[in-house]
Amino acid sequence: MTTGLRLVFLMYLILILASCAKPKAQKDCGYVQNVYGERVSWKQNSPIKLFLHASIPADYEIGIRAAAESWNKAHRRQLITIESLRLAGGSPVRDGKNVIYLSSTWETEKASEQARTSLYWVGDQIQEADIRINGQNYQFYVTDSVSNPQAISIQALLLHELGHVIGLRHNDASPSVMATYLKANHDRNQLQETDLASLQCEY
Repeated sequence: MTTGLRLVFLMYLILILASCAKPKAQKDCGYVQNVYGERVSWKQNSPIKLFLHASIPADYEIGIRAAAESWNKAHRRQLITIESLRLAGGSPVRDGKNVIYLSSTWETEKASEQARTSLYWVGDQIQEADIRINGQNYQFYVTDSVSNPQAISIQALLLHELGHVIGLRHNDASPSVMATYLKANHDRNQLQETDLASLQCEY
């Protein structure tokens, strides 16, 4: 084998080995990570378009849009859009659409969940996110909780769930809208320094 052929073969072998190399783990910055330790997010595939299901009451839309706008302002450009088109029928399935549902039924063993966000990703990039709001076990309010002191702020809840949509996991170690539990009648509507740092780390 000539020197030139050896060099070409060596370069080809290096390229093959590099393509098979395990991705390098990253600092988590508060994000879900894949099996390789990479942060899972939408990367540059934004804005993230979410649809409201027909099950969402019209008055909830104000709180949902306000929650999305909080993340957009923090990002200083459009990160999340709430589409005007209402989707009818169906339930949360992997269908290529990001949808927010109000569910009238909920798993008995998970009755304490106020909502749940399901993420689907390939590699380190999120492909779809669906939010289910627990309408069986909780009542919600937009601007006035006086009539039911046990009700949950829909804006505060969605601020948290939209954090999951962008890839964030729960954070109980520091002040954050990503804290696991949201107290009844509590307007946790302001992103904290921890949330802003997480956002800036990945987006």
